[in-house]
Amino acid sequence: MPAVDANTEEPDAWNDGFKIYGKWTPVPSEYRVEHYQQNPFDPSSYILVEEETKTALTDTEVTPEVKSYPGFQSSEAQTLWVTGYDVACMQYYYDRNSYSVTYVKNNGEADETADVMYGAVISEVPKYSGHAFAGWYEDAALTVSFEGKTMPMHALTLYAKWEPGKKTYQVIHQLQSADGSDTWETAETETFTGTAGDSVEPEVKAYDGFTAPEKQRCTLTVSDDPDTITYRYRRNSYQVTMVTNNGDPATEKTYLYGTRVEEMPERAGYSFDGWYQDAGLTKVFDGTVPAQNSTIYAKWEPRATYYWVKYSLQNANDNGYTVASMESLLGRTEDVITPEVRKFEGYISPQPQTGQIQGGKVLVIEYLYEREVHTLQLENNDGTEPKQQQMKQGAAIPAPSMRKGYTFMGWYTDSTLQTVYTGNMPNEDLTLYAKWEANTRTYTVKHYLQKAEGDGYQWVATQNPKGKTDETVTPPVNTTYGDEYELPEPQTVTISAEKQTVVTYYYKRKVHKLTFEPENGEKTQTVEGRVGATLNVKQPVRKGYTFTGWTPEFPEKIPNEDVTYQAQWRKNSYLVQFVSEGTVLKEYTLSYGMRSRLRRNRPEKDIRS
Repeated sequence: MPAVDANTEEPDAWNDGFKIYGKWTPVPSEYRVEHYQQNPFDPSSYILVEEETKTALTDTEVTPEVKSYPGFQSSEAQTLWVTGYDVACMQYYYDRNSYSVTYVKNNGEADETADVMYGAVISEVPKYSGHAFAGWYEDAALTVSFEGKTMPMHALTLYAKWEPGKKTYQVIHQLQSADGSDTWETAETETFTGTAGDSVEPEVKAYDGFTAPEKQRCTLTVSDDPDTITYRYRRNSYQVTMVTNNGDPATEKTYLYGTRVEEMPERAGYSFDGWYQDAGLTKVFDGTVPAQNSTIYAKWEPRATYYWVKYSLQNANDNGYTVASMESLLGRTEDVITPEVRKFEGYISPQPQTGQIQGGKVLVIEYLYEREVHTLQLENNDGTEPKQQQMKQGAAIPAPSMRKGYTFMGWYTDSTLQTVYTGNMPNEDLTLYAKWEANTRTYTVKHYLQKAEGDGYQWVATQNPKGKTDETVTPPVNTTYGDEYELPEPQTVTISAEKQTVVTYYYKRKVHKLTFEPENGEKTQTVEGRVGATLNVKQPVRKGYTFTGWTPEFPEKIPNEDVTYQAQWRKNSYLVQFVSEGTVLKEYTLSYGMRSRLRRNRPEKDIRS
């Protein structure tokens, strides 16, 4: 992960999830001041004569200084608001002063006085019949000619010179205006004398940067007004190659001679310091196009630029980093800087880093601080071995492994669990002890009654009482099922966290002995069985008797006690008939075992069944 990022357009939003507010510090920004002088040949226009590039802090108000030019009236100083977006520009206009000129005509007319703008051409031409105007002179003796001069910065008296019998004619030399239009500015006026009727062909001038016109021939007229010949010189065009020195290719542009190169290239992180005539940037180019093709070179000054230093601290619970502090510092383009490494308690300071401020890019140097690491020992108090791990200071203390049937109540700094610990990992080694609270769990108690007959038990009830994990419980035996059951021994169990704890009580039926005395000479019969079992006893048989039941009364099921039953008998009765030849002579009802005496000499005989 690069620590120096010089390709960031803007400092990133390094944190999410909350609102942050950007703070802006103004930096030096460029503004221009242009100074224009009134054109003496066209007073309604102005000519740029000087321009300055200055700097001020963004969003400040400046009042550029007004220049003082001899012969000009300075304008009032004005204020300008410097923005960080466009290059602000202040333009100052300087009007030319006018001075008094007294014309001594020397033609019999009264002297005239007029105000003439400084630098203007004296164009006044007087008349004198029969004479040719031979020009203005600065002295009454007519020895110092004013020819070719312009209005000075003081009052002036001019004296007319005449040549009798001559004709005055003027040659006006006009230069094409800088905008290339068909407007012309008088550069020079020559006054000559001749004789009316003469043919004259004045010479044209040679002006650098202009193309001279063809010569004109003129025949002087018979008149007191001077004849005029006007020569107009068109501006030449020249190619200017601009080497911007900002990484862009050189550009070429065609300009009219004498015009100004207005192009101001841009270079991020730099202030344009003007054009120069040489690649070594030693000869200043004044901005006016010369009378030849030329190459100019841009000069740059490193601009004051802010760079960012970001201090990011390692997160406690992941591998990322969070910005703890940011500061913007002022340097200049091309500066190589090594910001100070701050100290943060609990963090390992990184090595210093070096970066270079580049134009058009925001330099961000980020220092990443890793957290110090310490040993954390966790005593889980769940029968497992203590665990040791390396933890970053400030990291969240992990929860212990789950313990079935318990709720984790927190970490404590002592084995007696008196002092709770709720913080994160401190900047030192730490031992913690887990506190657990047993959960309330439902356990099951099932009751089964032994069947009266056959094998097994029959479920009759289930209870679901509650207790704490690992608690020892002894659920009570149910005593309401009747005394025909033997109560089981109470069971003591520990409520398990791993599985459902089940206590099963089996209630055995009591077993009783029933004794049956048949009273028929046979052996006594003994029967043992569970209370409630169906009682099946073979009915006894006795000769001559009828079985009438048991005493006490014979139950259908085994009672809940030992019982002896005695058989009850009733003697049988029999009908005895004496029949002779089909006729019942006599009949008797006799009980079993009774003796009967038969007559007619028959022997005595028992009546048996």
